[in-house]
Amino acid sequence: MGVFGSGNRLGLSRLDGLTFGKIGYTTSDLLVSDVYAFTTSKQRRQRMNQKKYAFYQHIVPLRAVDHHQLELVENNQYGFAKSVNAVYLADIEFNQACKFYPIVFVQHEDQIQPSALLGLEHQVNLFVNDKGIWTVKYIPAYIRRYPFILADVPENNNELVVCIDDAAPMLTTAGDTKGKGLFTEQGDSSEYLQSKVDFLKHFQQASGSTQAFCQKLKTLDLFEPMNAQINMHKGDNLSLTGFMVVSKKKLQTLPESQLRELITTNYMQLIYEHLSSLSNLSVLVDKTAALRTIRKAKQANKVKAVKVTEAVKEAKGNKED
Repeated sequence: MGVFGSGNRLGLSRLDGLTFGKIGYTTSDLLVSDVYAFTTSKQRRQRMNQKKYAFYQHIVPLRAVDHHQLELVENNQYGFAKSVNAVYLADIEFNQACKFYPIVFVQHEDQIQPSALLGLEHQVNLFVNDKGIWTVKYIPAYIRRYPFILADVPENNNELVVCIDDAAPMLTTAGDTKGKGLFTEQGDSSEYLQSKVDFLKHFQQASGSTQAFCQKLKTLDLFEPMNAQINMHKGDNLSLTGFMVVSKKKLQTLPESQLRELITTNYMQLIYEHLSSLSNLSVLVDKTAALRTIRKAKQANKVKAVKVTEAVKEAKGNKED
């Protein structure tokens, strides 16, 4: 389960869906509300599913009565995330994530949230190869929780319901020897499903502390826009906008009392991890440059192949004449 612990077991209802009390705050990420707003209204559900919830396709409440035959195959395939270039990142992930990804901040409605930058181009994730394999050691929890997600229960603001993307490629029906069942024959949640629910619980809890961290930095006015014009070789240029970073200058001018508070709350450590992670931008630039070179080579080969084909046809026509 990575940086999240196992936690205590939750009370689950096998007929009415998997529900439990809210922990801390709810939050949302830069792509989509992290806690899915589910209602029993069919029209509302259709509208929600039409939105772009990152790689989620069809989110429904997880219920034994509907999903008792579902199994999940863990094959370490992450092709579903190949078109996502940034994901929400919880504060407890910074220590591992900063080794591989630039950690930036994004304004989402009235909140500022941290994000792991996965690519510099629209719908390009540089950390998933053509075989669907994640290419670095640490995978953000936002990715690892898929195909599960939490939903608010409008009738009860203190409750969350576990949902699932029932169109996820790793789901299969009972009988697949490689799959892990979500429910027992009696309709109770399996130990495997319970571990997934525990993961969601800890992810939700971490979202609360993450929001408190971001709110503190906002209150101290430490953010500044990140606007970069990246000049790549052979005339390629790349604009990086829409993100925020912590201003070193503003950080250095804080009063001693506020600096001490950042240290005692461990926020200073998170700031250092954020700032150190920005060196990973050069890695993304190099990966993007290599990808563009490959694209140009493929395009050039296609053009060459077309010209050769046309030349052959023309030669055959002349010969027949």
